[in-house]
Amino acid sequence: MGKLIISPGGSGGGVSSDELTATLDNVLEGTTVVTSDTDDEIGTGTMPNNSGWSSSVGRNDSITIPKGYHDGTGTVAGPTMTDVPGKTITPNTTTQTAISEGQYATGDITVVGSSNLTAANIKHGVKIFDATGTYTGEGNAAAGDVRAGKTFSNASGAAITGTLATYSGTTTVTPTTSTQTLQTAGKIVGANITINPYTIVWG
Repeated sequence: MGKLIISPGGSGGGVSSDELTATLDNVLEGTTVVTSDTDDEIGTGTMPNNSGWSSSVGRNDSITIPKGYHDGTGTVAGPTMTDVPGKTITPNTTTQTAISEGQYATGDITVVGSSNLTAANIKHGVKIFDATGTYTGEGNAAAGDVRAGKTFSNASGAAITGTLATYSGTTTVTPTTSTQTLQTAGKIVGANITINPYTIVWG
């Protein structure tokens, strides 16, 4: 192991520890030397010899470089990343990945928007991204125009239940000397109404 020998200076004799500024932790470990903290005796350096110390660091991480001597050949490597160019994404019916983990975007990533993506343009109750549809149609039918129990939509709402009644009276009429009225007004006639022939007897 090498030794660092401090020769006497000038004509007045050797140099004492009191005249030195280096301490043992300023000297490479294993090297002997007289320093300011050895009281004029030979001491052994304590500076760690890290030689070509190397390490690696993850994304957004840090690492503490150990104190001591480094010979300049060590490296700290960062994560390996693949460069990808910027791109424009147009939403569709499938999920698209803008950029994957471990990739580095060299340009902007743009997601196309549309001013037509509004609740009024989407079917009632259907959700597309953050817009829930309110569109019910453009019809003008009212509840009284649609058979009772059936639902429909118009410009003012969806799943409206019709109220138009179905005629349930007699479907066969035999003429008599009196007027007969079938209560079909405002109702759906679901079957044929038969008028029986009237036989005129001449006496």
